[in-house]
Parts: sequence; structure tokens; C-alpha cells
Amino acid sequence: MVNGAALSALTYFSAPALISVLVLFCASLSAQNAPRSGQNKGPGLTYSVRGKVLDAEDHAQLVGVRVELRGFNGGTIGAMLTREGGNFEFLNLSEGHYDLIVEWAGYHTDTQQLDVHQSILGLSVALHRTSTANTATATPGPSSVSARELSIPRNAHDAMDKGLALMYQKSNYQGSVKQFERAVRDYPEYYEAYTQIGIAYLHTGNTAGAEPALRKAVELSREQYADALSWLATLLNDSRRFTEAEPLARKALELDSNSSQANAELARSLLGLNNPAEAKQSALAASKLQPDNASLYLVLANVHSQLGDAPGLLEDLSNYLRLVPTGPMADKARAEQKRIQDELTAAQLAPPPPPASPAPAQMTKDRTDDAPVAAVSNFDDSPTVKSSGEQHKPVLWPPTNVDAAVPPVALGVSCPLEQVLKGARKRVQELLENVDRFTTTEAVDFSEIGRDGSASRSLQYTFDYLGMVSLSHDGDLRFEESRKETGKINPTPIPIRTVGLAVGAAVFHPLRFDDFKTACEGLGQWHGKPAWQLRFEQRPDKQPRFQAVFDNDHWYDVKLKGRVWVSRESSQIEHIDFDLLEAIEPIRLQTEHMSIDYRAVAFPKRKLQLWLPESVSFYIDVGGHRFLNRHELSNYVLFSVDTDQQIKAPRQPN
Repeated sequence: MVNGAALSALTYFSAPALISVLVLFCASLSAQNAPRSGQNKGPGLTYSVRGKVLDAEDHAQLVGVRVELRGFNGGTIGAMLTREGGNFEFLNLSEGHYDLIVEWAGYHTDTQQLDVHQSILGLSVALHRTSTANTATATPGPSSVSARELSIPRNAHDAMDKGLALMYQKSNYQGSVKQFERAVRDYPEYYEAYTQIGIAYLHTGNTAGAEPALRKAVELSREQYADALSWLATLLNDSRRFTEAEPLARKALELDSNSSQANAELARSLLGLNNPAEAKQSALAASKLQPDNASLYLVLANVHSQLGDAPGLLEDLSNYLRLVPTGPMADKARAEQKRIQDELTAAQLAPPPPPASPAPAQMTKDRTDDAPVAAVSNFDDSPTVKSSGEQHKPVLWPPTNVDAAVPPVALGVSCPLEQVLKGARKRVQELLENVDRFTTTEAVDFSEIGRDGSASRSLQYTFDYLGMVSLSHDGDLRFEESRKETGKINPTPIPIRTVGLAVGAAVFHPLRFDDFKTACEGLGQWHGKPAWQLRFEQRPDKQPRFQAVFDNDHWYDVKLKGRVWVSRESSQIEHIDFDLLEAIEPIRLQTEHMSIDYRAVAFPKRKLQLWLPESVSFYIDVGGHRFLNRHELSNYVLFSVDTDQQIKAPRQPN
């Protein structure tokens, strides 16, 4: 299946006769594992990074190219222009993880990850031209942004980094403001620092201080800094100044279409302006960009409430409670969930209402003042919502561990565990028997998570994905897959390649199921429909076989636990979450969380309907570095293969 010799130090893959969740790490992560022998450093040692920049086509040495080195938290360590021979260098660096960003007009920006545990000499960066056709007319040179960043004094950079550490590592907002103010004293045009001042003030509830700081950031950046625009829109929406917030959110989206915050703030302002139909588009976009951000489902809940969409509202509340069952709005969400369910049940039992009466599921709207209409089912969806005096900011980390809380289940409903398990095992067996070979389109969003829990770097990819399930000679399951990048090729190789997602439900296959002990928690809900809620974990008396990690010539068994929602009607697995049962300390693997959502996919020519993965979120914390891969799978096509001769070409797809 996998040639381990071709991989870097830390590799997840299945041993022979295993079907498992596979994760392959590219070489850029190899220094983030357990410390290597002979590399213990004494205090005070520093290293250098030296290299040159070349044209990828003619290998010409490029002079005047901007090269920036950033720390793991995204702060700039240093920046310079390449000298004669295309040379650059950064001195006095501490051991750690860095990003090297190289950009020049007329060329694609190149980003490389550097793990500095010794000096790196002779690094070569080849830049690819954006268009061969207009290269002759383009005049390469450093951009205005590059010139600006090069003019920022080192003292201002240092103050900025200290402020970020105080705010996001220690929640010391007052202390961080002092550092950000030092940064703008040393560099009055530092709009990023003004933005952080505004965010820090919002964390403390000081909107009077936050607004002028954010407006100053917008002014200094000439409305070209999406973060400043988004946070100012947040403040204005919180103050119900929707008319002011809406154009700011739109401008932020023009600058960064992948900003979940900008999408959410546009949705909130449009709701305040009584335009729920357009708000829905932005709210859905925000939740797709950050499917594990609970506050975004409150935005959607307000949208569906204003639209009178009771099923949609129930699904939003279910998603919110799944992510934060003890969150600041959890009690209100449960009460609203019960009220709507009771109304829908009563509507089904009652005779049809007169034509003039509103439909039972229609939500009424309540106008409390002269402001624009707001929905009755109104949830505080602000990213700075207060709870017990603390501020909550939308983050991607940490993921919700399956043992953090038990999602709510129906009272007084007994669970026929053996019957549920029998049905789930049968459905998984049917799935893997029918999905012998398939293709799908896979969109992957990779995020490196910063110290504040939000994405410090994001990369997007699209692949043609081919997978095949088969039986090995000893009668066990095997899974093989391949990917080919399509569309606009990302010049940066994907840092984390997640493998085997299509068969995560195989944990319930008859050949694997006895490895886990399972308990039924009751009748819960998934996407607003009844589903049996089960918790499972690796049995201590069984050898873990579902997943393994290979690191430095040594195998580590991975013990897993999880929760699954099984449809009461069809016994199909609708959703499954995995977590580590135990951390793997020798390789410093602290967190591995995977969340898989399934949907029904019809294949008319084969008269099949199979439940296949639609979206997957995969979180990992290794060596203190955190990453998130989000996958969207679509356009499934099934092939048939001869199980006795698997090397035959696939037949015509259905």
C-alpha cells in the first residue's frame, strides 16, 4: 500500500491486512517530532539561514526580490531584498519553526516551511512567472507592500510580537494594548497594531476604545486590510449599526473571500437590515469555511428563524449543541429546540389551520424598537459574546473531544443496542462490498493554527481522488487510494496529506467491530432527525489494529475512541467522531480528532444508494504544532472490478 521508506520521520499508515485512517506527513514536519539524538542545544545558541532566489525557467539570479521570514505565530522576524547574486540571509535565529515568503511582481509568491535546528546554508528558491506572455512587458520589482513592511522598525516588530503573545497566550489584554501602543509610537502607520488594539479592547468590552483604533486601522490601510474591516463590522453589528457594518463586511470579502468572519458579519448586518435571503448565502459560506465554529451556527439559526424555516433552525441548534453542549447559549438553544419540536408535533396532530392563518412552522417577528426587524428566535451570535465576564472569540482550536460532554438524548427512550449494532454492521459491510473502486472530487483546506486558536496560514487544493477496497490473501480488508491535483495548482505541496477518510466507518465492519467496546447513550438527533447515539473505544484486551504510526523505525499502535450517530430509520451511519484514547508521548502526538459527516449518494445505473463521506475535519497536535485539514467530497463515481484479478482496467463508470 505505502512505501514507508519514501516518507519523512513521522508517518501514519496501515500495516498489511489493516484498513485504517491514514495520515502521511511531508518532510516539512519532520523536525516537529520527538527530539533527535545528538541535537540537544545549550542555551543561547543561534543559527543562520542563507540562500538565493532564481528564476525557475532560465535560472537567472534575481536581485531586489523581497524575502520575509515569519515565526510560527505569524509575526515577521525579518525582511530584506535580495542582493547581488540573488542572495539573502537571516542571522541570529533561535531553533524553531519558520515560514519563508518570497514575492516579486510578475512571479508567483513562494512559501516554504523551515525547521531550524541547525544553520541552513545554500537554500535555493525558484520563482515561477505568473504569465510567460506578459513577462516581457512586466517590470519586476518589490511591491509597495514590501517596501512598507521593510520600513517597519525592528522595535515596532518586537513590540507587536510581545503584544500578540500577551493577548493570545496569557489573555493579558491590558498588557497587550501597551505593547501595541509602543509599536504604533515607533511606527505610526502600523495599521496591524491598531487592529490588535481594537481586538484587545473588544475582549474587555471597551467598545469606546475599540472603535477609534479599528477606524484608524481602516484609514491607515486605505481600506485594504480585511481584518480591520471585519472587526469593525463586528463592533458595529454588536451595536446594531447594521447600515454602517454592511459595506465594511462586503469590502472585507472583496479582499479575502475565504474569511469566515467577513461572511458572518455580512450575514449579521443583512439580517439586521431585514434581508434574510441574502444573509443565508453568507451565513452558509461562513459555516462551510469553519464548520467547527459554534457561533456560526447561531448566525444560521437567526437566518432560518427570520426566514421561518423551522427544520433549518432545528439543524442549526443541533449543530451548535453538538459543538458546545455547555456553551453560553446552550440552555436557550435547548429550550428553543424543544419549543419548535413541540410546535411541529402539535401541528402534525392538529387539523389544518384556516387559510388566513400562518403555517405552524412560520416564525413570528418581533419589533422591540425603531431598529430593523429582528427574529424572535434571536441568539447572541457575536464573536465577542460574554459569558460569566469572559470574552469568547471564534477559534478553530481546540476541537471538541468526544468526552467533553454527552450530547442531549430523548428522555425515557430505551436503546436496543444489539439491534442498532447489527444494523450498522450490515450497512457498513454493504458499503464496502459495493464501493470496490470509486472516484470523487476532493477539495482540501489546510490550516496551520496559531497561538490564538485561529488559522495563521491557509492553503487550498482540489484533487481527483481514486480509492479501492479489497480483501487481502488472509481475508482481511485493504484500502488503497491516490490523488491527482487539478484546476489551479497550488505551488506549495500540501503539508499534511490525510488518507483513508472514505472508509472511516470501517470501525463498525464485522472484521473490526470486536476490537471496540460500544455503549448506547440514547436517541439523539443528527441534522434534525432521530439517530441512535453510540460511544465506542478500543478494548484493552485487544491489540489495536485500526491505525498505527511509524516513526524513526518504530511502530506505535493508536488507541481510538469515538461517538457515532446511526439513523433510527435506515441504520446508516450519519456522522462519526474519532479521538485519541491515549496520547503517544514518544512522538509528542497529543491530539488527533477526526469528524466525518455522511450523506446519501444515489447511483441509478447500479440501483444503489450509498452513504458516503461528504465533509471531514481532521485536527492534529504534534510536538506543540497544530494543524487542521478540512475536506469536501463530491461527484462520486463507482466502478466495478474483478475481485479475483484486481489489476484489470475499470469498467465504464455508471
